[in-house]
Parts: sequence; C-alpha cells; structure tokens
Amino acid sequence: MGFWDFLNPFTEFLDSILKPYGLTEPPLATITLMLVSVAVTLLSVGVTVLVVDMDKLQQRMKEIQDWNMKRKKAQDTADKKLWIEVQRKQQDIQKLQMSMMTERMIPSFILFLPFIIMFRVLRSILGTPSDYGKVLAVWPFHVPDWLWPLGGWFHPYQALPGKDAIFFGFWYFMTAVTTGIILQRIIGVPLPGVSVQQNTN
Repeated sequence: MGFWDFLNPFTEFLDSILKPYGLTEPPLATITLMLVSVAVTLLSVGVTVLVVDMDKLQQRMKEIQDWNMKRKKAQDTADKKLWIEVQRKQQDIQKLQMSMMTERMIPSFILFLPFIIMFRVLRSILGTPSDYGKVLAVWPFHVPDWLWPLGGWFHPYQALPGKDAIFFGFWYFMTAVTTGIILQRIIGVPLPGVSVQQNTN
C-alpha cells in the first residue's frame, strides 16, 4: 500500500466526472490543465490578499526602494554624510526584508499540502499511457538531451518527426508560470513565495 493510496477514491471520482466529456484526453486535457493552472494562481492570489497586508507590504517595498536610491546616490556622489546615514539604516532595512520575505511565504505554507494533493491527483488522471503521461502539447522543434535542464523535460514525438512531446509536468509548470505572471500584472498582487528582496550588500 502506497502513501498516496488514500487519494484513490477521490481520483477515481474526479476521473469519472471528467472522462465522459473527453477532458482527460488530448486536446481537451491540454485546456483542462491550463484552466487548472489559472484557478491555482487565482487561489494563490486570493489567499495572499487574505493573509498579507498588501498596503503595508507596498509601504515596506517603497521604503526599501528609497533606501536603495539613497545608497546609490551616496556611492555616485561620494557624499560621506549621506553614506553614514545609509549605513546606519542598513541593518533595519535587512530586517525589514526578512520580515517581508517571511510574511510572503505564509500563503505558500498554507497552500503547500493542498497543491501537492491536487498535483498528485491530476498526475494520476493524466499519467497514462506512458511513463511520462499523455502528450499534452507539441514543441515545434527538438530539444537535445544535453541542453540542461530543458532536455530532460522533452521527448521525441513519434507522430511528428523533428518535434518533441510535452507531458504533464512541463505543461503544468509552463502554464502555471505564464498565467501567474500575467495575472500578477493584471491584479497587481505578488505571487506567494516570490522574493522581492533587494540587494543590500
């Protein structure tokens, strides 16, 4: 008995709902996973808005940005008085950055287990017939195996020589990152776990 076997009833139930509509087979499976990526990103943004004080976060980010501008000015102008002021505040800025980073990681901690479970369930549904899963998309050219780290994600697509098949893992990753960046810019809410730390060295 495997560790994830307790998910089997839910996986079978979800599969029985999706399969009659062809949502577990390409090309609809491709769209299904893309929509799941969008939903996951929206959920991440929603949790972030609920647990993170966005106004306070923006104020802290502006404070760090202003400090960085002062430091750059002090370096460019060799203003000793301004440089002393910058140095005195450096430790406070570093603490502020650590506090921001910790606060922004809270949504990731909350969503980690649910996302792992969701990923496992979807991988089980879309994980046949090959070891890699069903072909969800086709890369327009062949990516050589030696091109790390991309080479390991792709495999030759027999139906179209010279092109590579994209399976569950990379398609989910690519759509999640893409939709995440787009929605982040539209909504204006930082994604959980994405560091905004600025250089203070």
